[in-house]
Amino acid sequence: MTGPRAIPPTPPGAWRVRAFTIIELLVVIAVIATIIAITLPALGSARQAAKRVECMNNLRQLGVGVTMYMDTESKGVLPEVFPIITPENNNEVTLLDIMQNYIDAPKPRRETPGDTDSPWISTNPYRCPNDKFSDDSSIQNRATHEQYGTSYAYLPGAVFWWLELALNMSPPYAKAVTTVWRNRADRNAEPALVFDFDDWHPRSDGPGKNALFISDGRVQWLEKSRADDAMPEIIEETVRAMGAP
Repeated sequence: MTGPRAIPPTPPGAWRVRAFTIIELLVVIAVIATIIAITLPALGSARQAAKRVECMNNLRQLGVGVTMYMDTESKGVLPEVFPIITPENNNEVTLLDIMQNYIDAPKPRRETPGDTDSPWISTNPYRCPNDKFSDDSSIQNRATHEQYGTSYAYLPGAVFWWLELALNMSPPYAKAVTTVWRNRADRNAEPALVFDFDDWHPRSDGPGKNALFISDGRVQWLEKSRADDAMPEIIEETVRAMGAP
């Protein structure tokens, strides 16, 4: 019977791991760079899509608040207030005042109470996640929601503003404006009720604004034809609905 066979000693350097060559390292770096170049735009697009969804949800909540107000307080008539986006006027009720009774969120407030130069502090659903700053140095480059309390504009309020201040007409206007909104919805030309104040959402084929339409509560892109171009027609139709010549 023979004894166990001896294991020959391992030659020096037999277990040494072979190092990458310069060419192999360059190939690995190129592959990593390619993967990063492919994934970063996709990640950016995903982030923007998530922010747009958040903004759309904000508008839906505002729409629910307006609908609840119309059902419980105004007998189906739109709130007769000036635009949300307006310098502070302590003598006027704003849509923010109305919404605080129907939205489960704190009403926007001044950082320093009583100081009209102090920025506003607001949370969802009053601020768009892409509303971060402005190019206006005269207001310290504040975001729209910091300057006005919200990121969103109330289009019927702009109509009220025109009727009262530009055309020197007397209120009430809300019934006539509500009639115009309903008539235009019936002929597939409904104006937006509330929408992004600025083009905060990247889009290649139109304004980068989300908009709420009150007739069915939908939120979608704001088309230019339903924004600036429609305003003169809306005001003219409202004047006729009020019985003015």
